[in-house]
Amino acid sequence: MRIFDEVLEAIEFHIARHEPERGGLLFGPMNRDVAALFIPDEGARSSSVTYTISREMCQRAPEIERETNLEYKGVVHSHPDSFDHPSTGDQSAAANALQLNPHMGKFFMPIVTANREGEGALRSHERAMEGGKIGAFFAERSRSVFGSGVEVRETPLFIVPFHDNIKKAAEKIVENGSCKDAIVSPVGSRIFVDEILSLAYSLQCDRHDYIIMGGELFPQGAPHILYSGHDGETRAVPVTWSINCDPAECIAMAVTLSLINETCREKIARLSSRFRQGSKRWRRDRKKLLKKAREQLKNAEHATSKKKKGEVL
Repeated sequence: MRIFDEVLEAIEFHIARHEPERGGLLFGPMNRDVAALFIPDEGARSSSVTYTISREMCQRAPEIERETNLEYKGVVHSHPDSFDHPSTGDQSAAANALQLNPHMGKFFMPIVTANREGEGALRSHERAMEGGKIGAFFAERSRSVFGSGVEVRETPLFIVPFHDNIKKAAEKIVENGSCKDAIVSPVGSRIFVDEILSLAYSLQCDRHDYIIMGGELFPQGAPHILYSGHDGETRAVPVTWSINCDPAECIAMAVTLSLINETCREKIARLSSRFRQGSKRWRRDRKKLLKKAREQLKNAEHATSKKKKGEVL
């Protein structure tokens, strides 16, 4: 299972920082084991040892799917720290969810728990969180011919560290002197680029605005960076990328080179404007001088004509 770090941050804020049990729904791209959106279930019926999804959240799930073009993936909730795996009640809830959603092949059910003293290293299906950990599990329909229930399994958990690397890149851009302030903020859009789900962030470097989009395959896959020019045009920013590169360093380098390029572009535009304005002023002054010269010539001719007439007389 792959989960965007933005989603993990939301789970930490709404679940891990509170006493169990709390929970919410996970959504992701269709037919892929990816969690790209977390919606907290504020109206759930819960106690220190139980969690039941609210009726309101069940009704909202189809609406969220339509609004985001994502698919309902499952439920994440917290357990007391002594119980870091799905309970029998969780298994029954998963079986009911799979029965109500026959199109789903898997029902994801991550469990959040606090750290326990003396606990060993995290396993492949677990990742550290603030003050605890999250373990990834999924339920699928039983393959047994004798049962109609579900089987619950651990699944390796991979974090898509996109938000974290954008923040690090912003810090590097300020450190190298390319701008004074670099502000990162979520755009909120979940975009499909070449059929790969991407999350988007806004990066504002002083007066320069960038949109950075990272897909579910990040950091193996390169992000897409767009610059919103002051001339009203949107330009793609070239990104040098490799599988083994430092993602934050590569993003920072791409934006830094773009800032240099855009600064040069603005200076050239200002110089061109001054030149055009100077040319206009020169043409205007030249026109005035020519007019004045013609008037002087006309007056001189008129005076000469009067003089000649006087001599004749």
